Amino acid sequence: MSASEILVSLPSLSDEDLRQVAYSLDRVLRERRPPVIDDAYGTLTEEDVTTVVAEAWDELDGRGA
Repeated sequence: MSASEILVSLPSLSDEDLRQVAYSLDRVLRERRPPVIDDAYGTLTEEDVTTVVAEAWDELDGRGA
């Protein structure tokens, strides 16, 4: 099944089925790339940390928007 086929089928799923899909996707993504932080507020990956640090550095360096 392709990603577009999955996306098309999502609106027809029940709330419980959507929760199961969300849980499964989250689990698969965590297995592929473990997060740096994983708590009740969500996950934070190494890529997220890198992006935040780069944005903060740009602000401190006077290049921020």
